[in-house]
Amino acid sequence: MIKLIEGKVFRTAEGEEFGLIRASNGLGPEELQTAGWVPFAENGCGDFFVRRNESFAFWDHETSDIFLLAVGEERFLAGIVDTSPVELRPGQVKKVWINPDFAREIELLEDQTDKRP
Repeated sequence: MIKLIEGKVFRTAEGEEFGLIRASNGLGPEELQTAGWVPFAENGCGDFFVRRNESFAFWDHETSDIFLLAVGEERFLAGIVDTSPVELRPGQVKKVWINPDFAREIELLEDQTDKRP
């Protein structure tokens, strides 16, 4: 199933999106295992898509909240969609953070090493 959903998101009927879905690299936190949830995918930010019996849910690592997404694999797969495009207007972005190493790599920042007065 992961091959069908990887790189996509789960969108609820209300339009809330969960994802970007990636293959899971492990069993997830012990609290999920203890509660009987089995991680089958993640979003790359520490959150997991989990399954218990026929229930599919999303576990938020910051709050430990579990959001029920669907009951039944068919309903879960029906909610899998491509990501919505992001459209920004000029001036909409006021501030961003960029990894300094990456910024130097793409020459947005000068190399700051060994530049002592």
